[in-house]
Amino acid sequence: MLSKLAVKRPVTMIMALFAVFILGTVSLIKTPQALMPDIDYPYALAMVTYPGAGPEEIDSLITEPMEESFASVEGVKNMISMTSEGAAMVMLEFDMDIDMNFATLDMREKLSLVQNSFPDDASSPTIMKVNMDAVPVMQIYAYSDKETAELAQYLEDNHTALRAYLRCRFRIYDGKYGVAGDDRFRSG
Repeated sequence: MLSKLAVKRPVTMIMALFAVFILGTVSLIKTPQALMPDIDYPYALAMVTYPGAGPEEIDSLITEPMEESFASVEGVKNMISMTSEGAAMVMLEFDMDIDMNFATLDMREKLSLVQNSFPDDASSPTIMKVNMDAVPVMQIYAYSDKETAELAQYLEDNHTALRAYLRCRFRIYDGKYGVAGDDRFRSG
């Protein structure tokens, strides 16, 4: 059927193909493109530290009240809590259509209702949205038969050449390049 129409009316087919080509070109030009599009991930974290307390104590005094208060936050799809020695963290996953600014504000309001029941030594709750822009795109590890300090010194001495060669930034800790196994780069 289409082949008969193409043979009988070649000018019409050429005009139709030209219209499709024009529409495709305009769509391609008008579509916004970004290497890292601005995406609002529907995750938020609430963290509280309580130095010197064990996981069981933190679970009963901090984590459970936080979970109970977050249960009434609108749009919560999933809740995961992690309790360890000295810290409690609750991660909330929201529906994709939720405004994350409103969701974190709602979390702050709900948490403020139970915050007074936390122990006096516990820190103020920290609530933050999960931001994938804060996650490094690439990590580079260096390996050598040399001693770790020697490798660290080599990276430090040649960082300009390495940056130019790789055309990226190394993660820098306290002005030094991070090298696994070197005590100068460990935190704590």
